[in-house]
Amino acid sequence: MSDIETRVGIAPLDLLLAEREQLVAEAASLYALYGPFGTSEHRRKVALALAELQVRSTATEKMTEGKVDALARTHPTYFAFLDAMEEGRAKWLVTETAIQSITDRINRGNHLTRYAASEPR
Repeated sequence: MSDIETRVGIAPLDLLLAEREQLVAEAASLYALYGPFGTSEHRRKVALALAELQVRSTATEKMTEGKVDALARTHPTYFAFLDAMEEGRAKWLVTETAIQSITDRINRGNHLTRYAASEPR
């Protein structure tokens, strides 16, 4: 197969599959966190609840639930959590795009190889 790959001028399939496998391994935990039925929303709610606890523990006066909620949503620890989630989602998108790019290169190579193999000599 490598002689056809060399003749057609495409990257070896084994190399592409190894690269793709590494990216899939990187994306697995991100998918579990941010993908369908992922745990990111649950974790966000937990982080918000922790921020509410921090607001309540540092309060010097009695506050309404609305005020506690508003202060928790602007609490630095909650913002740090949201920033980390944004970075994770961005990394997931970049990784998924790289995986799709490799898949497209593999498919293109398949088509070029079929074309080269069917050429009359």
